[in-house]
Amino acid sequence: MEGIKIWITAVAVTSVMASIVYILAPKGSTQKIVRISVFTFILTSSIASFMSQDIDLEFKLPELEYKSYRQERLLDNIQESMESLMVKNMNNILKSMGVEGANIKITTDKKEDNSIVITETLITVPEKYKKMSEQIKTKIKKELGYDVRVGI
Repeated sequence: MEGIKIWITAVAVTSVMASIVYILAPKGSTQKIVRISVFTFILTSSIASFMSQDIDLEFKLPELEYKSYRQERLLDNIQESMESLMVKNMNNILKSMGVEGANIKITTDKKEDNSIVITETLITVPEKYKKMSEQIKTKIKKELGYDVRVGI
């Protein structure tokens, strides 16, 4: 608080002195030069007196955590693309095994750090492929690295 009082006093004294110089300055073509000089003098003395004080003016702004609409849409698009790519890859694996008519459901989740995590993968196959459930799980785990549940 003491530093602010000193700064205000310095600005006031400088302003009074500048006003006296401005009043005593001759009118005419030199008036612009006097105005610029007085302004520069006030500005310099204000900054100098302020900088010479040990004033702590650190402000902490609260961190705002929000996702913009564009970020949210981008994450949604990435999530949809990832899911469709995984479904396509799994369908290709199932076709290579001779399995047709499977329904693949992939559930993903967006975390707070903007990462996308696969929470569950469920492959529903027709009754005639029931005996291949373990082979399907093993093949997808080997090819894609995902644990899946196979149902009928």
